[in-house]
Amino acid sequence: MADLKPGVLSETTVLNKETRKYSYLDLIKTPQMRRLTLLTGILFGVSCTYYGISLNVAGFGVNIFVTQFIYGVIEIPAKIFICFTLNKIGRRMNQAGTLVLTGLCIFCNIFIPQEMTIFRTTVGTLGKMFAEGAFTMVFLYTSELYPTVIRQSGLGYSSFMALTGVSVSPLIMVLELWLPLPGIVFSLVAFAAGLSACLLSETHNSRLPETIEDVEATMKFENILADIDGFGRFQIMIIVISFIGRFTLPCHFMLNNFVAAVPSHHCDISSLDDGGFFSSLSQAERLIVSIPVQEDGTPASCQMFAEPQYHLLLNSSNIIEVPTVPCQNGWVYDNTTFKSTLTSQWDLVCDKRGKNKATATIFFVGVWPKDHAVGVLCVWNALCYCKCFFLSYLMFAVLRFFTGFCITGIVIVSAVLSVEWVDIKHRKLVGVIDSLSWTFGNTVFAAIAYFVNDWRWLILSVTSPLILAIITWRVCKVAHCQRKAEGRSDVFEKCAKMNRTEDSIQTLNTETLATIVVTEKEIGPIPTSI
Repeated sequence: MADLKPGVLSETTVLNKETRKYSYLDLIKTPQMRRLTLLTGILFGVSCTYYGISLNVAGFGVNIFVTQFIYGVIEIPAKIFICFTLNKIGRRMNQAGTLVLTGLCIFCNIFIPQEMTIFRTTVGTLGKMFAEGAFTMVFLYTSELYPTVIRQSGLGYSSFMALTGVSVSPLIMVLELWLPLPGIVFSLVAFAAGLSACLLSETHNSRLPETIEDVEATMKFENILADIDGFGRFQIMIIVISFIGRFTLPCHFMLNNFVAAVPSHHCDISSLDDGGFFSSLSQAERLIVSIPVQEDGTPASCQMFAEPQYHLLLNSSNIIEVPTVPCQNGWVYDNTTFKSTLTSQWDLVCDKRGKNKATATIFFVGVWPKDHAVGVLCVWNALCYCKCFFLSYLMFAVLRFFTGFCITGIVIVSAVLSVEWVDIKHRKLVGVIDSLSWTFGNTVFAAIAYFVNDWRWLILSVTSPLILAIITWRVCKVAHCQRKAEGRSDVFEKCAKMNRTEDSIQTLNTETLATIVVTEKEIGPIPTSI
């Protein structure tokens, strides 16, 4: 390794000055790339169905904390299942099969009566397991499909399609007024994505493509990686620091389930208190004479009587033609489960109820691809803390949008680093381990939300781990493996030193590595991630 000097590599890289810069347009310039780009749009279906199930924790009639915990725990067997079957049936059939099974579970739930809450939750949990299997599979699969020179562009496009599906899923759930339309839409999306996955190429035990033309270099990067240990301490370090940053992602993605929860509520009837007979009534009697009763026997959420109906104390069923008006003085909320939510903070009920779903959509629309993980983490951390101190829903929604805007870079950068810095034999394992950070965050989030039932403190709680993530990314500066294309040998030296394989890397011939650099420079420069 001593003879691999940056100066030597730099001299080699200037042999060909006509370099080519790659962009998103290269995803559609050739027939094969157009086909690949079109088919990797299955991430729309993967994310749409995953979040369609995940954001519906309150739709099964079971305690939402229990449902959230079950949804997190069920991801563990999903990952074990995927890890076992990847070598048995390959990437393509795994991807297609999990999507079809997800759609089948959603479709079956359409025909299960609402009263059978346990059965509906069980089928929904199975759907969540298969949806998680599809999600675990898809980023590893797409990383292997795209060539190195445009892998980040490809993952950026794939993430765009995924986040489009995420943004659409809350809007599909608004169609619950026309049951069973949401279930039909989600199941059809899952089936369509599963069938599209069948048309993708199989990448099991295949080397990562390096260029659009898939030019065979004299020596592949993976050959060098084998010499310096493709799964050593250096790779473990990458996995650990990626895990810290990704742990908080599911907490923020699922945050709307808790911060925007709608507690039981009814009109504030204090305006009807005339200081006379009304004030002598018990709270239950006040509700009887002030608020009409719904079919299930609970007080109406959005209507109240124009004036107290004292005759209802004698016959509470005689409410024919009693005039009602919308709530005149706000609402009273049941704080048994949640001390405070966005709903109770800004009265997002009745005619403002749609703003709850809009909060999730605003966040997901803001989730656009970013490249520099450390900067993203810093900005994201600051925005999350700032959100807690705004008293305006509009300002909260704006900051929620920009919080989402800063997230995707963590996913893309960590996925690229994890896949490219490990050898073929361990690529599947690393892909599954990397996704476990999501499962861990999803599971722990249920406990955090249970004990922290104020929406401001909940946001602060799930954001605080980002401080550690920022520190680790700054201290452990990990470079994109394609820094070799810039004539840099320090990344190889760092990897070899951490993996204790300095002796092996010394056998690498300078001219051979220079040939790789020249070949890739002829294709074009590859930007660094960090």
